[in-house]
Amino acid sequence: MSTQDKKPIKPFLTHQQQIKLLEDRGLTIDMPDAEYILSQLNYYRFINAYGLSFINKSTNTYVNATTFSTLYKLYEFDRVLRHILSEYIEKIEIKLRSLIAYHSANTYGALGYLDKTTYSPNFDLNKFIDTLEKEKEKQKNVTFLQHYKQYEEIPSWVAVEYIPFGTLSIMYQFFQKDLQNKILKDLVLNFNTKPYYLANWIQQIVHIRNICAHYSRLYNKELEIVKLPDYLKQQFPENKLFAHVYVICCMLSEDDINSIVTNLDTIINSYNIILTDIGFPSNWHALLTDLIK
Repeated sequence: MSTQDKKPIKPFLTHQQQIKLLEDRGLTIDMPDAEYILSQLNYYRFINAYGLSFINKSTNTYVNATTFSTLYKLYEFDRVLRHILSEYIEKIEIKLRSLIAYHSANTYGALGYLDKTTYSPNFDLNKFIDTLEKEKEKQKNVTFLQHYKQYEEIPSWVAVEYIPFGTLSIMYQFFQKDLQNKILKDLVLNFNTKPYYLANWIQQIVHIRNICAHYSRLYNKELEIVKLPDYLKQQFPENKLFAHVYVICCMLSEDDINSIVTNLDTIINSYNIILTDIGFPSNWHALLTDLIK
């Protein structure tokens, strides 16, 4: 598209003008602190993220009875949802780091993670090592890295603490099958699966972790596809939030599954969320609790 074909940038609007624009488009401003809320939340982050599903596209106006508080309630739901998911993703990430360190060292030695024989032939070891060097430089003042300057190399149980989560997911994807299976056995507690699926699940958890870390929207969002067995594909969409919640639960303990189900049920009911808007099937409780052995 040439520059001549592009639309001009929209003019800057003050918070008062933003309120007026929303009213002109049919949004009922039912919160006295609406202008203050807009001053705290970027208009684009708040209105565009949570208001688009209430817009009549043919008229570019809000459907009848849409209120500012409706949008703000969805924003608050999403904020709490991200906190909940982050708690359990943290547990999975830390456990994955531990398992990669333990099983790679136990199988291929303390420096096996730097050896091409640890990975499948199409793994780009040079790119991986370059990533590690950049991360070491970024974190050079961290105490444990300062300590290991006296050694020739850094063992896997130290390296996993500074390797980015996304890079760990790539490592697992390209590990030799024997190493993949050892990690899978200890990480996936509640589901009989294969490394092919787990490699994708870890990648998707990284994606959700990054969304949460940047305070981005999860509500009513189309996400990357979670690879699932055919019988599960028939029960819920692969590219909506529940698919990601499901595979997160596959890696949690029984107590954590019960806890996350309780927490999700509480906020879904508290904020009167329509299940289909977050890709949750009507039997989502049963699907998650059935993972408990």
